[in-house]
Amino acid sequence: MPHSKIATFAVIDLETNSLPDLQFNKCSITELCIFAFSSKFEAKQTERQTTSVGKGNNWLSQKSIPELPRVLHKLTLMVNPRRKIWPETENITGLNNWMLEPEQPFDENTADLLISFLQRLQQPVCLVAHNGLGFDFPVLRYVMKNLDLKFPTSILCVDSWKAFQIIDAQIEINNNNNNSNQMNADVENVSEDTKRENDDEISPETTSSKHVLLPINDPINWQKINETTPHRPCKIYHRKGLANAGESVPAKRSLFSAPNPIRGYYKLGNIYKRIFQEDFKDLHRAENDVDALSKLILHYGSAFTEYAYNNAISLNDVPSLDEPKT
Repeated sequence: MPHSKIATFAVIDLETNSLPDLQFNKCSITELCIFAFSSKFEAKQTERQTTSVGKGNNWLSQKSIPELPRVLHKLTLMVNPRRKIWPETENITGLNNWMLEPEQPFDENTADLLISFLQRLQQPVCLVAHNGLGFDFPVLRYVMKNLDLKFPTSILCVDSWKAFQIIDAQIEINNNNNNSNQMNADVENVSEDTKRENDDEISPETTSSKHVLLPINDPINWQKINETTPHRPCKIYHRKGLANAGESVPAKRSLFSAPNPIRGYYKLGNIYKRIFQEDFKDLHRAENDVDALSKLILHYGSAFTEYAYNNAISLNDVPSLDEPKT
């Protein structure tokens, strides 16, 4: 269901004592962090990027790291898990049971604090987490369910891991269409030039094609994407034998030719490095993860906002860890 009036994005990350899959779909939160900012800031950010890059160019191709909004709400909580923190998890997060022993558990006071923080933001609020549908949101629902509590029905959520993949896939489709249109236009120009000049010699500039990136104002048909049933791509068998001199040979496969991208391609650290051309240090600290994700969301700008408007769901509609996935 479209939500065209999301006022605030609340970017969230959780750390837990271990993975739920290793604990019979149970876990405890050890750290929680939220950065919240106005959804309107993304539109302004995109406008500034488009203006600085110039009309007709793609702001998504820029490698500069966006600045976080000056009006930025933050919440960071350390939580006593009251469960053993597994050694592998300690190595990743740097947290252990001894460090968190003095802290409060995730109890009703913690739940009230979290809900109060979200409710004081401009409504409606949309939580954003990387792999949120696979981890953060089910964990939040689980810990609240254990307290016989629910989030307000107005709290929405969206998974940035899925959003970035779909946006990038749509960009590639637009790129391919633009390249195809450009090549067709070049062929028509060549034909006209050949007719007019009756000359068999064609300059390299005439047949060159440019890799055109997705302009900010290109419409994205989210309804068509959401309603399209995924299917296995058909194999195309090319004619055997050596190619003629005038034939072009495919150089590489499309990144998104398969139903899913390469494993790990959309891990938070990998996508951050790929887009901004630098490492983000100390990931798996909740505040650092939220910082990195917020900058990626701002980089995608209005494309991400449009995706969220069309794909956000109520947080209470996400199954808890101990419930079957729908």
